[in-house]
Amino acid sequence: MCKDLTDCYNAGFLNIAVWHHHFYGSPLETNYIDRSFLTNLLSCNIQIGLYGHQHYTQVAEEYSDLLLQRDEIAQKLLLISSGTLFGGPKVLPPNSHRQYNIIEIEKGNGYAAIDISIREDFNPNPNNKIPQWRMKPLSNSTNKIHYVVKLRELSNNDMLLNIDRKCRINKDFYQACENVKLLQQSTGEDFSLIFKSYLKEVKDYNYIFKNIRKITAVEDAVLKITAAIETKNPDYIREVINDDDIKKLNDSNVNYLLSTLKM
Repeated sequence: MCKDLTDCYNAGFLNIAVWHHHFYGSPLETNYIDRSFLTNLLSCNIQIGLYGHQHYTQVAEEYSDLLLQRDEIAQKLLLISSGTLFGGPKVLPPNSHRQYNIIEIEKGNGYAAIDISIREDFNPNPNNKIPQWRMKPLSNSTNKIHYVVKLRELSNNDMLLNIDRKCRINKDFYQACENVKLLQQSTGEDFSLIFKSYLKEVKDYNYIFKNIRKITAVEDAVLKITAAIETKNPDYIREVINDDDIKKLNDSNVNYLLSTLKM
């Protein structure tokens, strides 16, 4: 699995591992995992670890091994433990309450912004099976723990290759179009040729019509006129007939399609 996880990391993914035991204890305690386990995770480019076992929340620690650290973004493991969602005094540590975490992740190219908030049972009776969930107060204005995980930042070409790879597998040309649009917005680059190569394969003619905003080539005009023909939408037909950019092309195929609309 380590090779697959490393491939995912190199492709810009956020790798998350989930296990049960905590990773430290008192000198006489043995019921926890060895830290070498965390080192193995680091070697496989896992960036977040979720665990429990000790029945109370600890958020968040960062584990690293300087012997493994290749650069400033790699080999750091964010550790997030959760309290117990349903447990009574027999399993809860002294003065602890039932808890669970809400973890929000906003992923971008080269980073993942993590927000962690804790819900805690404020029922004064620890034996009551009906919890009274509230947000656990934290010592900051947002009442959340915020952390940014650094990921492998991909070039525009790498991201386009990922979009194309997914499209070839699932044949979802609509999603490929949406992904290219998002990439254009985030980078400010023009990927209109690639976008149109996917758009031609989309079967939703309303979507095609709305996504050709400016006619710059014969291909644009053919796609837009065809979409108007297929939808039979009078507003679309009126728009393409009156489009000066389409008229300026003066292309025989385009003029033929326009003539069928006028009929």
